[in-house]
Amino acid sequence: VFVPRRTRRTPDSDLHLECDMDIDAFDERNPGNVYLRLFAELGKQDIMRFAGDMPQQFVKRYPNRPLSVKLSLNGNMRKARVSGLDVSLPTAFKLFAEGYAIEPMDIGRMKAELKMRATTYDLGFATALASLPAGVRIPSNITMNASIKADRQLYSAEMRIKEGKGLVTAKGKYNHRMAAYTADAKVNGLNIKHFMPRDSIGTLTCSMSVDGVGFNPLKSNTKMSAEARLDALTYGRIKLDNTFLTAEINDGRGKVMLDSNNEILDGTVSVDALLSRTRVNATLTTDLRWADFPAMRL
Repeated sequence: VFVPRRTRRTPDSDLHLECDMDIDAFDERNPGNVYLRLFAELGKQDIMRFAGDMPQQFVKRYPNRPLSVKLSLNGNMRKARVSGLDVSLPTAFKLFAEGYAIEPMDIGRMKAELKMRATTYDLGFATALASLPAGVRIPSNITMNASIKADRQLYSAEMRIKEGKGLVTAKGKYNHRMAAYTADAKVNGLNIKHFMPRDSIGTLTCSMSVDGVGFNPLKSNTKMSAEARLDALTYGRIKLDNTFLTAEINDGRGKVMLDSNNEILDGTVSVDALLSRTRVNATLTTDLRWADFPAMRL
């Protein structure tokens, strides 16, 4: 089945579609192929017309520029490839994605990979949709690179985000059969004031990691180990650093310990608990050499 290049136009938008599809493209045993190319430029008026009732600030601040969408797709029910998905809104953002999926209809056998990269510019209009608190903004010139993979029921993801001199990296894996997971994240020199310009909070450097099996802490076979480290954070004249948090769940026992050595808190706070489905018994232990409760607003 061949659909020659089709064009649809409105006063504000253009859409071009080309499709070539084998008659047996959806056959379960020996599917044919589908070839699809899409190019669209969607004007603000048409987007708002189809979006329905949107917040007034979103409509007002949304750029009066066409949203460009380009898509190239090939494949069938056994193997599909997106060789390019390019979405851009001038002055706001641009995004590119590509990937493939083998056996996409069988979650137990599926292998897939998706790669993305994006850059933001002025996303002020998006804050009306996200219902962000007053004083919170999305800075310009954030770049992101990310990848997601699936190998049968093993999933993994990596992400790298850069904003100004700040860098955020994260990666993780999840085994669906075993409910096992591991994840790591690092924040290096991220200026929080760029996101909260009215606040006194400054640059953040920290790291986090977690791995475990199971998600219900009240089950005896759940195991989890997590660590978090705060290397640097400023809040006005206050400097927070040298703070460590560890947590562990194993064989029905849980432990959380905070170890801090800075101008706000110098000492340790720990909680030990016996965990079961019927009750939780916990003990709090502190060893504080210094605690500035007024600075902590306590």
